[in-house]
Amino acid sequence: MRTAIVGAGLQGNRRASALRLSDGDGLLLVADIDPEAAQRLAQEYGCRATRRWQDVIEAEEVEAVLICTPPHLHASIAVAALRRGKHVLCEKPLGRNPTEARRMLDAARESGARIKCGLNHRHHPAIRQAKLWCDEGQIGGIMFIRCRHGIAADIPHRGDDAPRSG
Repeated sequence: MRTAIVGAGLQGNRRASALRLSDGDGLLLVADIDPEAAQRLAQEYGCRATRRWQDVIEAEEVEAVLICTPPHLHASIAVAALRRGKHVLCEKPLGRNPTEARRMLDAARESGARIKCGLNHRHHPAIRQAKLWCDEGQIGGIMFIRCRHGIAADIPHRGDDAPRSG
């Protein structure tokens, strides 16, 4: 599938790397508001770079768009891509609220294009087990849940469990 990435940060680089491993998929275009970031990633994968996500949507040869931007941009980019018949893989969260997510799903339904959310942990064995326990009623109703996993576990967070000085 002929693909473009919007967002040349950490996730954009990860998705580009995965494309390299896929037979037949090709990265055609990288968009990022930071032209140097877009150019670096595009140069590494031998494709074009742009500052404007709209260029990705307008590119007739692009069949799929990987959205790796901050969440406040997800809905507008995804809806525009879907309305042009492009398939979309959007990093989580799909939308900032149910209304944004619904707009994206409606655009996919209307165009016949597919949209998926890059939420790879839903298949993690520990998550599946926790869901099974909930479904079976073994642990009671969920009142609150907080998880840290992978690289995020090493990032300092503010909150009740944050280290206190003194």
